[in-house]
Amino acid sequence: HPLDPRLRHRIAWLSNESGLQDFREKQYLQAETHFSSAVDNNPWEVKYYLNRAKTRVFLQEFLGAKEDMISALLLNPNKEEVQTLMGNLFPGESKKSLLDSKVG
Repeated sequence: HPLDPRLRHRIAWLSNESGLQDFREKQYLQAETHFSSAVDNNPWEVKYYLNRAKTRVFLQEFLGAKEDMISALLLNPNKEEVQTLMGNLFPGESKKSLLDSKVG
């Protein structure tokens, strides 16, 4: 049976908090695992994708980072944080070109 949505949101929040702690400690692989758990448990929360995208850049996983940015853009294209991070991670890429590059 699927978990109660409130419980899943709580798990997502806790996973994100753990990921942020790992990120601060430069434990990027662990951080990515925690952010992935956050995304899996609450796929509608933009910040979880942004956190994982930042982490994936440190891990040199640029395709994964790009996929996370696309997910964030699709969820909330006008959120300032999405725009800022997109500019930092993909300088020179427009929102449209990033979305047009979406694979599959």
